Amino acid sequence: MSNILLVAAAFPPDQGVGTLRISSLAAYMSKKDNIFLVTNRKKGELPAYIKRASFVDICTESGSFKNNLNTFRVNQKKYQSAVEGMIKECHPDIVIISGGPFFTFACTKTAKKHGVPSILDFRDPWIFDIREGWYSRSTMVERIVHLLDERTAVANATRVTTVTDGWVKLFKKFYPLQRSKFVKIENGYDDAIVESIKLDNPHTKMEDTLVITGFGKMFYYSDKYSLIFLQGLKKYLDAGKKANLLQVGSRESQADSLLNKANVAQDVLQTTGFVDYKVGVQKIAESDVCLIIDSRNHALGTKLYDYIFINRPILFVGPKNSDLSKMVLQFKNGFACTTGEEVFNALQTLKKNDFLSEKPSREQFKRERQNKLWRDLIYGLIKNEKTGCHFL
Repeated sequence: MSNILLVAAAFPPDQGVGTLRISSLAAYMSKKDNIFLVTNRKKGELPAYIKRASFVDICTESGSFKNNLNTFRVNQKKYQSAVEGMIKECHPDIVIISGGPFFTFACTKTAKKHGVPSILDFRDPWIFDIREGWYSRSTMVERIVHLLDERTAVANATRVTTVTDGWVKLFKKFYPLQRSKFVKIENGYDDAIVESIKLDNPHTKMEDTLVITGFGKMFYYSDKYSLIFLQGLKKYLDAGKKANLLQVGSRESQADSLLNKANVAQDVLQTTGFVDYKVGVQKIAESDVCLIIDSRNHALGTKLYDYIFINRPILFVGPKNSDLSKMVLQFKNGFACTTGEEVFNALQTLKKNDFLSEKPSREQFKRERQNKLWRDLIYGLIKNEKTGCHFL
């Protein structure tokens, strides 16, 4: 039995998407190991498998970049202090640090100081997360300032995990002296939570209306491709077809302006507001087609795996030859579009009550499969630490 210290600003009872990867791993490892936690202070009870926790009162960012940077440094020190206390008190065999927010990443230095191996988990990249707006002056300045933080975190980590081959290659390119540290462990649908959901019910009672559903963020990652999608949807509606756009999540600030630009009525988009993960998966299971809009070349967000689990057709709008595009096109009813015309043609092709794949192979996409990879990595690092065979 090993002692595992998790550092995660987002953790249950919070129900956001940022909790899913680390909480699934924690529950899986707790079957045989002691789990300790450093997290933000919150209301509600932690899962029963947490042996001991240290709560951090973080400061909220607000105001100028200078003020936000000061807040980042304060939170960074608070987390380092909490981790130091837990190392002395609980004697962990390994520290696993979940990002973001990224002020937790300095804890790799604290772990190394005490001779404890650490794994730094990039659910999303930090400095090299290239997307729309990345080249703005303010963003460039911010990333230059934080470059040293990321370099220090990576240098002190024993291993660095991320979720796609593309991001592994990107990290190796920017950290050539740390190449051996980077490991891919994908995301997945949370089988422990959602496999009780019934998927054989009718998707929708509106037989003449195509229900297009997005889980979580819809327009957030790309104004460009969001507008392309809406232009294709507009043409579909103008052709006399009926469609509803449902966001299982909170309506985004740019939604109204994008709908106006595409001349799509505001009430075409309905939002549920925030719902917990299982309720959200049940909602998208009642749709006709699942939507992903993203401009990032190497992103494979958690929602993709949830869409695969419910086995509904997927419509991706974003760059050609991206990791998402390649993944979606593997399936019979997976569509990858880069223009409004392609979106229109895809919507014309899609049929109600259809499936993503006639022979779904969900097993390879569940989190349990990825947690086994985590387990092997964790135990390997602990074993090598105890036998004195240290990694770079």
